[in-house]
Amino acid sequence: MSDRHKELLQLRKELQTKRAKMPVAPSTNQPKSAAPPKATQHVVKKGDTLYSVSRTYGLTVDRLRTINKLDKNSVIFVGQKLTVK
Repeated sequence: MSDRHKELLQLRKELQTKRAKMPVAPSTNQPKSAAPPKATQHVVKKGDTLYSVSRTYGLTVDRLRTINKLDKNSVIFVGQKLTVK
């Protein structure tokens, strides 16, 4: 076994030891890909974008545009209701 290989094995052991000693973050018990909300409409809030709304409801931006009859140049505004079914 080469010196380089031994060195790598030693580093791996040290890393595993450090990881074992690290505190574990509390679980949030919430799945990372939560199901989209069941709403059929979304009221646009400050900071919303077509992209962020589409991700919230599990849609593509193109699908959101199609459902709401928006073209590529359309702008959404605060208070606007978007259909998200």
